[in-house]
Amino acid sequence: MGLVGAVLLVTATGLLGARAGLWYVQRARHLAQFALALHVLETDIAFGALPLPAALRRAGGAVGGPVGDVFAAAARELTADPGCSGPEAWRRALDRWGGRLALAEGDREALGAAGVRLGASDADDQVRYLRAARHTLQVRAQQAEAERDVGARLWRYVGVSAGLAAALLLY
Repeated sequence: MGLVGAVLLVTATGLLGARAGLWYVQRARHLAQFALALHVLETDIAFGALPLPAALRRAGGAVGGPVGDVFAAAARELTADPGCSGPEAWRRALDRWGGRLALAEGDREALGAAGVRLGASDADDQVRYLRAARHTLQVRAQQAEAERDVGARLWRYVGVSAGLAAALLLY
């Protein structure tokens, strides 16, 4: 009976460690998706001449998932509240959906900067800001890729090790 309990304990803590390590994997994916969606938005603003809500929906549709939800929420904010500015809609969307994203604080700041000029200036100015934000996110995505394997592996080891230590102490 004790062996079964120890195996269950190590399995449970190993799974908890793997779950904690998943944040590193999701962070790299989310940053890459934001960079792609910002590229689509940049293209639509520069060449498509789409209204901002439609461009945001299209950018969100290009990536889907929680990242796409941020873009769709910003589009809904602009559509539902005619007095809402682009930067305000972007901030509200990030505030509402940001909790579902695996992002570090610096990532959130870079995303906040992406919406500073949305719909608030001419297309060239918006494209310039989006391009700068996209570049920042691409750099952060590369850093996240480098940290991904190490962080995920570390947390798996911590989970299994904690379970083994607890099992040794209990049994």
